Amino acid sequence: MFALADILKRSMRTYVITGPSSCGKSTLIEHLRERGFLIVPEVARSVLSEGVFHPCRDPYLFQQEIAKRQAAAEDTLRQAAGEIAFLDRGFLDQIAYCRYTCGSRIPPEVQTDAHYDGVFFLEMLPNFVADGVRVEKGTDEALDIYRMTVEAYQKRGVPSVNIPVRPVPERADMVLKHLDLL
Repeated sequence: MFALADILKRSMRTYVITGPSSCGKSTLIEHLRERGFLIVPEVARSVLSEGVFHPCRDPYLFQQEIAKRQAAAEDTLRQAAGEIAFLDRGFLDQIAYCRYTCGSRIPPEVQTDAHYDGVFFLEMLPNFVADGVRVEKGTDEALDIYRMTVEAYQKRGVPSVNIPVRPVPERADMVLKHLDLL
């Protein structure tokens, strides 16, 4: 017989919200949280804001730290009771960033069998914003990494949906309608 917590852990569906830097991921994730959904904020942003690890100093150590924290965040999420959760980026995003910054040298912590029920790709907003935390130097670099991200999710066969530029509540509604939650 299974414990109720085990059943809840297995039944939670997790969806990744991703896209190029400066596309509104974090804003959409926060909006979904305000609507009552479980979320995992972008781990890389918190690592970067602490200033200890940075891809310019040591991309390998930076990616290892993100992987450790991403795994912990996703494990914590699985302990929560809920039907659906949204992640601001997932492990497959990190694989793309590793390939971009580390080449073929990908930390073993990143090479996980993470399972996601789907991914929502946000279209880039018209103006790239360098906010002092982002590591991308502009639109071209953000789009290069984004193409690698899309490829990583496609290779794993994660069902995907493209979300065009719209006001945040409309983007949230598009995500929720796709999941039959509206």
